[in-house]
Order: sequence, then C-alpha cells, then structure tokens
Amino acid sequence: AALTTLPLSAQRPARADETLVIRDATVIDGTGAPPRPHTTVFVRNGEIAGFAVPDGVTPATTIDAAGRYLMPGLIDAHVHLSGGTFGDATATLKKVLAGGVTTVFDVAGDTRLTGDLARAALAGEIDAPTIYYSALFGGPEFMKDPRVIGASLGYVTGEAPWQRQIDATTDLAAAVAAAPELVNVTLVTESLPASPFVVNSVPANVTASP
Repeated sequence: AALTTLPLSAQRPARADETLVIRDATVIDGTGAPPRPHTTVFVRNGEIAGFAVPDGVTPATTIDAAGRYLMPGLIDAHVHLSGGTFGDATATLKKVLAGGVTTVFDVAGDTRLTGDLARAALAGEIDAPTIYYSALFGGPEFMKDPRVIGASLGYVTGEAPWQRQIDATTDLAAAVAAAPELVNVTLVTESLPASPFVVNSVPANVTASP
C-alpha cells in the first residue's frame, strides 16, 4: 500500500457541475478516527459531497484508489519560495504537491515572485499547492538582514511595500493597505532575536504601539 497524491489540481477552480468519484480508497479523515477501508468519495464542484455516488449521476472522472490512502491535503505554514528563479520554485512546488501538501504559506519573501507563482498555480499553469504569502514589517536592525535586502531589490531597503521598515510612529493600517493582495503581515520583534518571526493577522484599524 502507498500514500499517494492523486492527480487532482490543488487550486484550479471547479467547473460548473464537475463531478469526480474516488473508489476503493482507505480514507484517513484527520479526526483521529480509524482508517476507513474500501471507501468511495464523491466530489462535486471541488467539494466532497458524500461517500456514495448519487442515483442518476454519471461522474465525469473516476479514480480507482485501490491500495491507496486518501487524506486531507497537508498545509506547510512556513516556506520560502523566493531567493531563486521561477523555474527553481516551480520544480520545488511540484515535488511538494506530489508529497501531499496542498497549501503553503510563504513567509516574508519577495512577493513579486511569490505573487507570480500564486497566479500561475491558480490558473493551472504549474503543478503547485495553493500559495498564500505575507509582507515583512520590521525595525531598522532587521532591515540589514541580507535576506531582506535580497527580497527587495530595486527598492531602498525598508521601502518596498512587502519589506517595510517600521517604528512606534508607523501607521500600520496605511502600511498594510500599501501591501497588495497579502493575507498576513509578518511582524519582526527585534527583542526576540532567537525567534524573530511572529505572524499575525492585522485588522485594518490597527496602529503601531511602542
């Protein structure tokens, strides 16, 4: 038996009334319940709709999963996709997807590259997990880090919308608004050098505090 990533797109939006059946899989549902052998999973429009094919439905796609395990996609909540080429990143993402990871969260990289990868994955142009990514806000000392400098080439260090130098006077709401299409902001706490990354969702009405 093998734990296998079935050939399903991690991001491609489902077409209207698209149906899929996965037959005879051993299902591990992630709840701690025992594996469920010889299980049929019916998927409609990208969502699990049940454990049997409804009467009168002929699935558009059927996958024979005998001898395989089926489980929810894994999430890698801390990756770094920038720092190399687009080709390097796509090769890595393809391997990650084949290993069962269907969502990744890129922390504080060059969002010009990460955004291109996220769009290509969404469009089905590359085999990749769903990609989320963040901006980096930090104090002046952290802006000296070579990784920060490399991720903001073309900008004065600390002035790129996704690599922003901040202090106690910074209007975080305005800074977050200037970082386009980002789901989170990575705030760097310089008083904790051993663990500098603190990922937080920042509401629109947040302002900086000393």
